[in-house]
This record gives sequence, C-alpha cells and structure tokens, in this order.
Amino acid sequence: KFSKITKFTILSVLIFGLFLTFSRSAWLSLSVAGVIVAAFKFSWQKVLAGVIVFLLAVAILQTIFPQNPLTSRFSQLGENDIHSAVLRKKLAKTAAKMFFESPIAGVGPANFIPNLPRFWDYEETIRFLQPVHNVPLLILAETGIVGAAGFGFLLFGTFLNFFKNFKKIPAFVLPAWIAILLISQIDHYFWTLQQGQILFWTVLGLSWVKIGA
Repeated sequence: KFSKITKFTILSVLIFGLFLTFSRSAWLSLSVAGVIVAAFKFSWQKVLAGVIVFLLAVAILQTIFPQNPLTSRFSQLGENDIHSAVLRKKLAKTAAKMFFESPIAGVGPANFIPNLPRFWDYEETIRFLQPVHNVPLLILAETGIVGAAGFGFLLFGTFLNFFKNFKKIPAFVLPAWIAILLISQIDHYFWTLQQGQILFWTVLGLSWVKIGA
C-alpha cells in the first residue's frame, strides 16, 4: 500500500512538473504515449472511454476556470506560431546545407550554432540562433554520415533488444521512448541540453535492463 501511494505521489508530481513546462510538444507526446501504452494493457473500448472521460474533465474545468494557463498557451496559436514555423523551416534548410558541405564528419559536435551565421543570413534577434528543432537533422549536420550511422546502429541494437525482451524491461520505458521519438522530431533538447541528455541516455540504458534476469 505504501509503495502504491509513493508511486502515485511521484507520478503526480512529475506530471504537474511537465504541465509547468508549458511545452505543447511535451503535452502532446505524453498524451500519445499514454494512449498507446493503455492500448497494450486494456481493450480499445476502455481506452476510448478513458479518453472521453479525460476530455470531459478538461471541458468541465475549462468551463469553471475559463482563464487558466492551459487556455492561454493554446490561445497563442497564430502569428507567433507561424513565425516559429518559418524559423524552424529556415533552421532545417541550414542543417541540410551544413550536412552537404561536410557529409562525412559534419561540422563537429555542438558546432551547429557557431556555424549557423555562415549558412544563414538571419534577420531576427540573436535569440533565434538556435539548434535545428529536429534531432536527426542535428546529428547529420554535426556528425555527418559517420556519426549518424554509429548512432543509428546503437539505436537499432537497443530497439532490437528492447522488443526481444519486451516483457522483462521496465514498463515505463515504452512510453518514455514514444515521447522521446515524438519530441525529437520537433525539438532538440534530448541532444543539446544536459537535462535532456541525462533523460535520453537513462532511458537508453534502461532499455538493456532485464527484470528478474
């Protein structure tokens, strides 16, 4: 009983912390991962019922508290997000240019931003000197074919072991991978930021752990 209370408390704190990031991509990834994992454990009827209950709860809370951080985050969809999409497209094109200039070894790990002005005549403020918001493109630009192939080989071996020993690996690793893979398509922090790197390599290491082995 104490173990269940502890797990519930920790999970609640973590989900609340995730909410406080105000990252829509993180929220979306958590939702998708939760639905997929639920589909493995329950029937589709129960999963659908759970989704409906969740949406109803959100709708009720929205009615009771019309002014809340969640609403304000999604009400910002518009001009700011169009500008963000344009910048992300420019960064993606810049990553491609870097890769084609140095396709074998890339421009070097953590060298995307220092090389950015050479490939992009940016008109925005300096805060938009950012890594490309796509981890596969970032790996190709910084490490080239050699680094990308090595990293791909590591992931292939990890996923092969993961699915081979699926029942022996901690259950939370699957939703963690789903979230990481989804977020890595639209952001870069699992590759560039210390916290993201720690999370990524921890999940990768846990993918090799066999419970009871």
